[in-house]
Amino acid sequence: MYGRIGEFRELWSEAVTSEEKNRALRKLVEWIVYNREAAQET
Repeated sequence: MYGRIGEFRELWSEAVTSEEKNRALRKLVEWIVYNREAAQET
């Protein structure tokens, strides 16, 4: 999870437009949701 946050920070810092920042944020949310769903299955 911490690695994903690091990836998000990198994407966020490289983002120039609001659209790019929205994409980075959406990607982070997808990772969190996926991680939670995987944890619930076990």
